Amino acid sequence: MRPVTPKCCWLLVALALAGAAPGRAGAEEPPSEALSLDLDRAQALALARSPRVREGEAAAAAARARERAAEARLFPTVGLEARYSRLSYAEPGSITLPLVQPDGQPAPSVQLGEAIEDHL
Repeated sequence: MRPVTPKCCWLLVALALAGAAPGRAGAEEPPSEALSLDLDRAQALALARSPRVREGEAAAAAARARERAAEARLFPTVGLEARYSRLSYAEPGSITLPLVQPDGQPAPSVQLGEAIEDHL
């Protein structure tokens, strides 16, 4: 690598001050329109591109969601359950115990309720 001479440094400084890039010293571009930046436009650009503003908006949205969830707990909840059944005939239930009587016969079963016929 060659050492940088003071003459080369002054040339680079002169090009930088003149506004031309070292690689494009010979190519001249037509001057573009001057951009004006007033206070309102500067504020709009800052708000549109600021990550802190986006973080603040996200935090505010999360706080609103938490507030709505907390308010929702104050309101009563309503549940609805419906059931329909039609029985043409249902036999009564019965209980049979696994016992044996002294004479060797099984214990009789006990009937619970009565048969249901055409119950809506």
